[in-house]
This record gives sequence, structure tokens and C-alpha cells, in this order.
Amino acid sequence: MAGHCDINLLIDSQNPLSYQERKGRCEGLFIEKVSGTSLNPISFTSLFNEFDPSKVETLTVSWPRYNRSPIKLRAKATRWRLHYRMDATLPNVQTHFLWPTNILSALDITREDIGLVGWIEKKFGDKIQTVYLPLKITSRRNQSTPDGNYRLVVVPSEPINEIYISIASADNSGTPQTFLVDSEPLSYGYYPAHRALTIPLSGFMDSGIYYVEISAILRNGGSTIYSFLVYHEV
Repeated sequence: MAGHCDINLLIDSQNPLSYQERKGRCEGLFIEKVSGTSLNPISFTSLFNEFDPSKVETLTVSWPRYNRSPIKLRAKATRWRLHYRMDATLPNVQTHFLWPTNILSALDITREDIGLVGWIEKKFGDKIQTVYLPLKITSRRNQSTPDGNYRLVVVPSEPINEIYISIASADNSGTPQTFLVDSEPLSYGYYPAHRALTIPLSGFMDSGIYYVEISAILRNGGSTIYSFLVYHEV
């Protein structure tokens, strides 16, 4: 990373709305590369209020304080063929970020078009692993409160027959221990490609690190799996 920006992204330097350094963040449009099937999180939130970027100047992004590592934020478009991203890295003393909506407004990006994740890098044994923190995104016009559940958003790049969710408590090495949810099917019945899929996550108990696994049976044959760690705070 150079500043807040990911130097590996391809951009159109002539476009004023291209992905570039802005005040306190890197944000804008980029040129998408072709990639394979992915179930990595596009959004992981405890609350994400509706907003109109033309009517609010900033969104407040907040998260629970955990560990001493800097937190990284990343927003990505969930609308197909809208290649937008925002990146910011915040010091560990911060628990909120004021996100200007000027670029969102210029690109006409609303709540339905975007996802946001926040994570830290933490050492478990001899490995550095990513831990996602649940984010809360609000505006002055909308101040509702979390309902106690998390919402995970993924965007499959090919059609899926079924998706299964597992959640387990994790030990000090990040290894799953007691499963709270074990290969439970979503049973949505329809999983098209390139469309944002919201997965509710619940059943977490005490504060701590949890292991989440998403597995999918692909419609065209084969399967894919993605696992990650999240932090839950009571």
C-alpha cells in the first residue's frame, strides 16, 4: 500500500473519479480484472442504515475496540460492473471514521450498491490472520440501533445451487472448537451470479474470536469454500 491506496489496482488516471488518494482515504473507480469464484466478505456489519449521499455529507463508521493493530476499512460496490472501491487505514486508538459522501454522490452509489468491511491483522501462534470486526454505519438522518445480528454480504461470480454456513468458537490459534452452527443450508433456493447475497449470522455467545465458514455447491459442478475469523463483542 502507498498511503491508503492499493497500488495493484488498475486505474484510468484521466478520470477525476478514479481510485486515488483523497482526504483520509483512497477512493474511486478502478479497472476490474477477471477473477474466479469467490465467497470472501464484501460487507460485514451489525448495522448499515439507508442513506442518500446527495443529502448527507458524511457517514459515521464505527467498530468495537479490539487488539492493538491498526484497522483497515474497505468499501466495494456490490452492483455488477460498477468497479468502485474505498480504502482507509486507521490507528488502533480510533473506533470510528467519518466517511465523506462526495464520491458516492458523484457516482450515485446508495446503500443497496455497496458493502463495507473492517479488519485487523493478528498473530495466532506462528501465523498472521485476518480478523473481521463488525461495522456500524450511520448518518445523522438515520440513527437506528443494531438488532443483535450480523449481516455478511458476498457476491458470487457464478451461479450456486446451495450455500452452507458454519460458525464455531476459536481457540488461541484461530482453530475452530465448539460449533454453534454446523453446515446449515441457507435454503434461499436461488443464487444467481453477480448479485449481492446477504447472509444473516447469529448464535454468537461470549465476547471473543469466532470461526466462520461458507461453503457452496456450484451449479455448473464442483464446490468452493471460504473461512475467516470474526470478533464478537457482547
